[in-house]
Amino acid sequence: MNKYAKYSTILYLILVEFMYGFELTYIKLPDIIYNIFLFISIFLFVASSALGKWTLIEIFRSFLLIVVALGVYFSSGETLFLMMILSCIVIRNVSYSMALKTIFGTRLVSFILVISSSLLGFIPINKMEVAKGAFGTYTGYGLGYQHPNNLAQAFLVLCLLYLAIKNSNLNYKNYVGTLFLGLIFYRITGGKTEFILLFIACLSLIFLKSRKGKDIASHFTIPYVIFTIFLWVVIPFVYATSSGILRNIAYSLNGVLNGRFSNASMLFEINKFTMFGKIVNLDALKSMYGYNVVDNGYVFLLFNYGLIGFLLIIFLYIYAIKSFIKKQIFTYVVIIATFLTLGLMENVIRAMFMNVTIIFWYEFINCSYYKQVKSISQNQIEDK
Repeated sequence: MNKYAKYSTILYLILVEFMYGFELTYIKLPDIIYNIFLFISIFLFVASSALGKWTLIEIFRSFLLIVVALGVYFSSGETLFLMMILSCIVIRNVSYSMALKTIFGTRLVSFILVISSSLLGFIPINKMEVAKGAFGTYTGYGLGYQHPNNLAQAFLVLCLLYLAIKNSNLNYKNYVGTLFLGLIFYRITGGKTEFILLFIACLSLIFLKSRKGKDIASHFTIPYVIFTIFLWVVIPFVYATSSGILRNIAYSLNGVLNGRFSNASMLFEINKFTMFGKIVNLDALKSMYGYNVVDNGYVFLLFNYGLIGFLLIIFLYIYAIKSFIKKQIFTYVVIIATFLTLGLMENVIRAMFMNVTIIFWYEFINCSYYKQVKSISQNQIEDK
């Protein structure tokens, strides 16, 4: 591995994570600084790509992803999807372990900076009443984030990164410490979904130490992901277009999930499908419905990045899960499945400022495992 390509990739990851690290907070980078960071990050991507060694299949698959990303960019005018694709490609120059450590370190610095700035009074502490649907309300604190849920999501992402870094070295002390901190942040934010997902992720990782756990994960993870994403897109569509018993079922589920289906259904009512996406006009939602928050990450993804962008992202996740199952790296399987489950409840899939699992899309580019032995011990895998 070319060391200069490696260093360029690490710098790229640090810069991009810092560039997006203050989204959904009260700390805002000036546009000129953001544009400078964007230009430098693209330069670092080109440098790391030029310095690295490529196979023909890697070139072809990377080119295919970039073509789709450019289609989304020219259709929607957003650089977010393009930057996610560039980030998964650039991972080829470092190990997953190095990428995860770099992202974790950068995000931890941003996380501490935001909370410290809030506690010191430089930005709002953001105390607010958070609606919990059928569960009433909860007084939560954003601590510099625009909503307590954003703080809970940022903490969950840090925990998932930590678990992924520890990988096969995880022990019960790691789980207890992680869940203890999770409980503290639950009390601060009221982020019930994030704490439950963290708890389930830790239990799953413990269960996956057994042969039975690995067998279950191997057979049911992909069907679970496909079914839930399909369901979370179809129900808002039914809510918006159907009547009678189907709408009544959707209405009942909507109440339990704090209006997430009805909010997402608004997009079906005022938007048309596109192949490569467009900017979702949240102001139009506000003027028509008095509310413009769409927490269903997959419906938002469908309209923002279009049918092609949406299907590509789902395909890349399914490909990565299948690859890690073959490689017996079940920690990464759990991390991906947990984050995709969060996407059912929060709009976190479409952008890098929350989505760290995009680095695993690299599995589609690095398809060499098909030519290797089918079963690889997890202890033998440090790099890809």
